[in-house]
Amino acid sequence: MLDSCHSSFTKNNNKNFYMNCNSDMFENIIESVPIGIVILDKNYKIILWNSIQESMTGIKNKDVIEKNFFDEFPSLFYSINDRLKNIFLSNETIFLNYFPFYTDSSYYKIKYFNIKINVLNKPDGFQGILFSVEDCTKLESIESNLHENKETLRAVFDSTIEGILVLDNHGNVINYNKRLKKIMGFSGDPIDKEELLDLILNGIEKPELTKDKINIILKAKKKFFNILELKNGKLIECLSNPLVKNNLIIGRIYSFRDITKQKSDEKLLKESENYYRKLIELLPVSIFLHSDDKIIFANKATVKLLGFSSTSELLGKNLFDFISPDFHEIAKNRAKLVQKYKQFAPLIEEKLVKKDGSIVTVQVVSGIFPYKGIMASLAVVQDISESKRAALLQEKIRENDRLLREAREFDKLKTEFFANISHELRTPLNVILSALQLLNPSSNIELTEEKSVIYLNTMKQNCFRLLRLVSNLIDITKMDSGYFEIHPSNHNIVRVVEDITMSVAEYIENKSISLIFDTDVEERFISCDPDKIERIMLNLISNSVKFTNPGGQIFVNIKDSKDKIKISVKDTGIGIPENKLSMIFERFRQVDKSLTRNHEGSGIGLSLVKSLVELHGGKISVESIYGKGTEFTIELPVVLTDDCITDVENISTPEDYVERINIEFSDIYS
Repeated sequence: MLDSCHSSFTKNNNKNFYMNCNSDMFENIIESVPIGIVILDKNYKIILWNSIQESMTGIKNKDVIEKNFFDEFPSLFYSINDRLKNIFLSNETIFLNYFPFYTDSSYYKIKYFNIKINVLNKPDGFQGILFSVEDCTKLESIESNLHENKETLRAVFDSTIEGILVLDNHGNVINYNKRLKKIMGFSGDPIDKEELLDLILNGIEKPELTKDKINIILKAKKKFFNILELKNGKLIECLSNPLVKNNLIIGRIYSFRDITKQKSDEKLLKESENYYRKLIELLPVSIFLHSDDKIIFANKATVKLLGFSSTSELLGKNLFDFISPDFHEIAKNRAKLVQKYKQFAPLIEEKLVKKDGSIVTVQVVSGIFPYKGIMASLAVVQDISESKRAALLQEKIRENDRLLREAREFDKLKTEFFANISHELRTPLNVILSALQLLNPSSNIELTEEKSVIYLNTMKQNCFRLLRLVSNLIDITKMDSGYFEIHPSNHNIVRVVEDITMSVAEYIENKSISLIFDTDVEERFISCDPDKIERIMLNLISNSVKFTNPGGQIFVNIKDSKDKIKISVKDTGIGIPENKLSMIFERFRQVDKSLTRNHEGSGIGLSLVKSLVELHGGKISVESIYGKGTEFTIELPVVLTDDCITDVENISTPEDYVERINIEFSDIYS
């Protein structure tokens, strides 16, 4: 269009055309052509600016006529300045394609023009420059978009991880991407048909065996797949598909993918799988997988554990056929938790049922494990039957060892007891025998009445001592055989304890020891056997007297603690070593075991006291600081029998305790 319109003014500089055209006709022609027309004189002054040019540029004729063109449009001047200098001599035609033109001062609105520039010579001698201008903005936009799309497609084409090769039906190279050259090791550009086959064959291991395969790949009409092994050790996967246009095959598209690492990984994975499978088979623990309660994998140890001959016998069987019914619920709940939280469950002990019905004790760890596309339940099982038997045997050995130690300890205690009892029996008997010899008239010893009384009292005390020892032995024997009984009735325990304490006050004070009784309650009735309470109190008080030096103190206190009564006997005596406190209530135990100890005793008194307290439903404890004193505390429950409360008038007076005091205090010598 631009050339045809332009020729109306320039072709051969036709003199007759201008001569035959008057001014009005010339203007009509200028305005009728569909392009912009601009005419400059030799000094670049604008002498014509048609209406199409006004419409395209938005600049009115009146605003530019008689003005210097290149002053108004300097960018155009800079683009053609060098060529414009000689245009009148060379009569050159200048073309500017897609020249940008900004239609406002903000440079946001832009149009593109194709411009043709020629020398204009008129018959009257006028010489100027003719600009033929065509608006190509839309065309430029289309071409720009096509270019961008082409660049985008090319970028995508080159950025794929696969090498792409496109051939026509004659094997000519139409296109290929950069990745192909890298994968196949090609160099140079472009690649032609002959070069392509040579490049492929040169890169392949044993090309003489592969050439036919390559030709098949290049000429295949259908989808084709193969793997090529290159000399450099690479493995290349080749996939070919027909290139179809209008239902006609016009060529082939080939994709090449480097699968060297993939194949290497697959090989390593296979080797690893075989290694771990072999390892699982060699492990001494049972490992099996199950899904929907069906066994889907089991190692040899599992087969052996459950008494089968091969894995195939186990596969597909219900898991719960091999779990003891007592553990079904536990196993089900455990499996649900493992599947829900996707974590391993801790070790648990279960019992499994073998093929022959026998029971085996095992430890199980449960978890989940991916297997053939599913998340199966995993069980690692350890047979602990032998270790259980070993543990039981070891426990039996320990028990026998303990019994042996106890038997030895008992023998030792028995030996000590008989030695002690022998001493306890022999000593008072010797004293009695000696006194009798002195009192014998044939002894030729002159005795005063005073000495006779002393010898008689000594004999009496040692008789009481023997009586106390025999009585304690009888009571201990009754307790061991279950024949010892107490006879509880309701009594004022405060009165009972106070009477017992006061009954020995004079005796203790004669030893230069202070006896102090105190209570925070004046009356509290409980169910008790007063005779047994008397034996308890006299035994504890006699112990305090025995181990408290003259000038010391003994405190007997009663405290009311709502549902129980606390009775304590505290002294300022020699105390008990800390390492002896734990054995103080054991039978036949004594802090000082030597036969030359300072204080007499059989070692059964405190054991008897503890038993008597416990028969009352109470308990006894001891606290002691060696060298400072000891405190025994009795706690008795405040309970009543159905009997009526005993009348306080019937309670024994201190005089009733004299003989019993003499018996309980018989091993304390002045």
